[in-house]
Amino acid sequence: METLTALAPLIVLVVITAALLVAGAAGVVRVTQWPAALRGGLAAMFVLTGVSHFVGMRAELVDMVPPALPAPDILVSVSGVLELAGAVGLLLPQTARLAAGCLAALLIVMFPANLYAALAGMTTHAADALVPRTLLQVVFLLATLAVVIFPGRGTALVRTAPQRVLSRRGDGRPRLLVAAADARHFGDPAQDLGMTAASASLVAVPEESRRCSASVRSPDCS
Repeated sequence: METLTALAPLIVLVVITAALLVAGAAGVVRVTQWPAALRGGLAAMFVLTGVSHFVGMRAELVDMVPPALPAPDILVSVSGVLELAGAVGLLLPQTARLAAGCLAALLIVMFPANLYAALAGMTTHAADALVPRTLLQVVFLLATLAVVIFPGRGTALVRTAPQRVLSRRGDGRPRLLVAAADARHFGDPAQDLGMTAASASLVAVPEESRRCSASVRSPDCS
């Protein structure tokens, strides 16, 4: 049971990534690029590890902070907040690469705590020994770097609101440009903002048409 607890982040990463890929293949969601599925798996993993900085394993994590570092309680809290923030950043294509890069740096910065715990004999199960823990950190680091190198385009993993832009036609009269978004469609480079092919283009809605559809018609309506 303790070994499963130690391996929980890896299990979550693998299971969620695989589940998103399977769901995409089944047509439940449109995950058409593996980086999108990996981002989802990493986000779930960092939510798990970030929450553990505050509940469950907090005391153990505080003890793992090397004595040379000050304020271990604060360091554990800050690192937990950064992991949760990075998890959120992974869900958005605009911030996924930055979030993955920051999380990769965080994994490197936090590794000395794992090293100290292993060398000081603080580990209670085999999965937290020096070699297995180092291998796990390498796996997590490679996963985050993969998102940095292969972020994918248009792979929004959270629902985005329809985008509305006020533009002007050649005659100077305003029109409303509406871009519809469907958060079920992830990962297709041709489907920016998760739009289907049918809704990918902007829909022009003339300003006068919106006025004429009101209950009180404008004098400009023909």
